[in-house]
Amino acid sequence: MLLRPLHLVLALACTLPLPAAQAFDDRDFCSAAQQFAIAAEQDVGHWLDRTTRNGGVGVWCDRRTVEFKRFTYAASG
Repeated sequence: MLLRPLHLVLALACTLPLPAAQAFDDRDFCSAAQQFAIAAEQDVGHWLDRTTRNGGVGVWCDRRTVEFKRFTYAASG
């Protein structure tokens, strides 16, 4: 069976070693979480479904905490 050029490229790419994944350090993770929170703030007030509203995201780097805020409205009783 003849290999087409695309198949040859894919076969060669699969044999190359991949670089090792690097873990976030605390500062990098905090920066990424804060950027995510800034982007998520644009969705505050949007309804996710009929009963759930988005309330935003809070990031506390010193406590290593990310808080996702949702508000649920349901009929009482």
